[in-house]
Amino acid sequence: MMRRVLLALVAGVVIAVLLEMVTVTPRSIIDFTAFYCAGRVVRDHGDPYRAQPLGACEAKLGSEGIYGVRGVVMPAPLPPYALAPFVALASLPYQRALVVWRLFLIVAVIVTIAALREAARLPWFTVAIALLMIDLVDDVLPGQPVPIVVAAIALGAWALARDADRLAGVVACVTMLEPHIGLPACLSLYLYRPAARPPIICGVPIAAALSVVMVPASTSIEYFTQVLPQHAASEIPWYWQYSLTQALHVFGASDQVSLVAGSLSYLAMLLVALVVTPRAALRLGAPSLLIALPAAATVFGGTFIHLAQVVAAIPAALILAGRAPGTVSRLSGVACVLLTVPGIQFGSSSIAFIAAGVVGVLTALLLRPPPVVAAIVTVSVLAGGLVFHGMHPINVRTGHAPTMSSVSADALAEESWSRFVRAEDSGLREHQLELLAKFPTWAGLGLLCGAAALSTFAGARGKAKPEAALPDPCRG
Repeated sequence: MMRRVLLALVAGVVIAVLLEMVTVTPRSIIDFTAFYCAGRVVRDHGDPYRAQPLGACEAKLGSEGIYGVRGVVMPAPLPPYALAPFVALASLPYQRALVVWRLFLIVAVIVTIAALREAARLPWFTVAIALLMIDLVDDVLPGQPVPIVVAAIALGAWALARDADRLAGVVACVTMLEPHIGLPACLSLYLYRPAARPPIICGVPIAAALSVVMVPASTSIEYFTQVLPQHAASEIPWYWQYSLTQALHVFGASDQVSLVAGSLSYLAMLLVALVVTPRAALRLGAPSLLIALPAAATVFGGTFIHLAQVVAAIPAALILAGRAPGTVSRLSGVACVLLTVPGIQFGSSSIAFIAAGVVGVLTALLLRPPPVVAAIVTVSVLAGGLVFHGMHPINVRTGHAPTMSSVSADALAEESWSRFVRAEDSGLREHQLELLAKFPTWAGLGLLCGAAALSTFAGARGKAKPEAALPDPCRG
């Protein structure tokens, strides 16, 4: 009976997700537009980090949402080598390129599910539900490259579980599409899996050569010395941020203090992860954690973290939930459930219903509480989501469009973006209340880090949960 109820709930959630994918505005608020335009600029031998011609391309392709604000330029803050896929897509018309890119991202999600099923020793059904909310809805729809990074983490975890360290080193290089996520993963493998070092070392000159092919060396230097720091500063007050920097800003800290604290928190989490990870992996007999856990730890705090990047923590949560015994497994399961609550996305009422279904099903699968508990959790998420929907800034300020003055063509796109962000954030009380919507995510990350630390004291080495610990509701 319980299996049928779960399947019915999942069917409803999947249908809701498909409807969301079909009805979402195709051009107006997606990040792919900025990346595609950056690819066009690189193809035409321009600077993808300057306001023009990037802004002209965005204005031509997008007319609603952010792109409907005259004068705003949305940056494409990826490193030069990471723009290579978008340079290739720039040879296609926009709509066709968008379809190709989304299909590629969906394939990446499928690869993630298959790899984590083995690495975490959990049913594919459970893994898929855990990834559905953020990896599919929050990343694939806007065209974020994060699903590729998460797929690389999952493949690396799968490879490490089979002692295929060289393969793990290769896919670890792919995680550098998002450097603040990929760097911890690469450092961990370099330090603790010697066989993974050659691919990682080779990845450095390959990325450098690809960058030189994409843009002049001066543009690559510009990216690291100007674009990165200015982009972090441009989003300090942006209420879509999940970073420590943004939270401190909301509580009244100065921009400089917020940035410094966020940077220090990133370094602190990186160091803690590099100390805890090898011990946890050894205790649990789970080498998969060597790539998954550092990436997860460093999205907690920092200067520039969006919900899209938080999905990088889900592989580690699933591995600990599936492989660790007792308390560590339960804490990790709760963390995974909390990480699927997309608080800042509750501006869309449909997201509240989808999230409630996902959380309810995942609670039943990972934690196996009495049905009434799973039902209470589901209703609570739905009620909370609808409350936050009513006070979300995009609903409170319906019809609001900030007045933007154009920046010079040779200015960094971040200058225009910073003006837009600060025009959007005028100290609204709703922005402070949005911190409450982010609390489940922060709580999930905190629990995950706590579970990882606790796992270093877990029983005998290699003593992990049996593979058949969780039932698959799709089987007899």
